[in-house]
Amino acid sequence: MQYHYDWIQENVAKQIIAMLEENYANEENKEDIVIIFRHNWLNISRIKDELNSHGRVYRKIILYQLEPLVDGHWHNKERIIENLHGADEVWDYDLDNIEVLKKHGVEAKFVPFRYTKSLKTIENVSDPEISILFYGTFTEKRSRQIADYLNHYHSKNNEGFNIFASLGFVWLYRNTESFQNKMIANSKIILNMNPYEGECRQQQPRIFFPLINGKCVLSQKSNRNYFGDSIIEFNDMDDMGDKVVWLLANDNWKNFTHWNGEIIV
Repeated sequence: MQYHYDWIQENVAKQIIAMLEENYANEENKEDIVIIFRHNWLNISRIKDELNSHGRVYRKIILYQLEPLVDGHWHNKERIIENLHGADEVWDYDLDNIEVLKKHGVEAKFVPFRYTKSLKTIENVSDPEISILFYGTFTEKRSRQIADYLNHYHSKNNEGFNIFASLGFVWLYRNTESFQNKMIANSKIILNMNPYEGECRQQQPRIFFPLINGKCVLSQKSNRNYFGDSIIEFNDMDDMGDKVVWLLANDNWKNFTHWNGEIIV
């Protein structure tokens, strides 16, 4: 397959491409072009103009829809759905999204994120210095959640406080791929937080890469959990804090560093 993506999210796009090549590319679709992220802003006509301006030749256009189609997300749900109309084929990573699309006249193929051997590239540190790593966009909700968590556990005068005293929390935003991977290698827990309030879709693009590379993932609970017991889910910030304390105590996080590649549907 061929690919066309938004350079701003190049690191993620490259991981997605590797996943698609290893799990979904075949002789039938080798001349198709998969659009990643661009349709969040552009309709089919504009995308075709971009492709033509670069001299791209293709059999058909496949839009890989990778956003949570819910109210409150920064990418407007209605705009994305409108931009999907006219594609030769639409793929989506989430079954709830697919139901939303069906109600708007868009038939989408379920294409979840799968284990990708070529992405197992990180050599993990045996005794990581970073307790919790989050990498992603700053949002008001995420900032508030982390502030609440840190303030809550800083005031705890029990075992939780003792763990907090040596807690290393790092938040990365728009770093190079090599630097981000070094930080992942040196982390015990990779944190996944939803960027918005309300209904949640599991963020497969954020979760699958650290799982492949043997990391413990602590993720905010979503409508569906496609990774099953391979990850730890939390309901709210109190629950997250309690689970951080438990994971760090006696190195319990080490029991959640293996993914067998199974997707739970």
